Amino acid sequence: IHGEIGVGQGAAESVLQLVKDGDGTHVLLSVIYASAISWTEVARIKREMRNIGLKKDPALSWIEVNHKIYVFLVGYQSLSRNEEIYAKLDGLIFKNKA
Repeated sequence: IHGEIGVGQGAAESVLQLVKDGDGTHVLLSVIYASAISWTEVARIKREMRNIGLKKDPALSWIEVNHKIYVFLVGYQSLSRNEEIYAKLDGLIFKNKA
């Protein structure tokens, strides 16, 4: 968050020593290395994840509208109002870019 890559790296590596099977820490460390443009380290972390059988959980978001929760999962499109939702989202994205 603060651009202190060394601090983030040290913290994540310390957590990995305690929790070896935590996919979140591996993903976070990979993002830290990517932001530092350290692709060798990104590849090392991803290889390590593969070797111990970890997979990154797909990203998701959720909102609550009128006491009903709507979940948005990457690639998941079974909502009855998908077209309407994505049209609105496209409009918001366009409006924010203008």
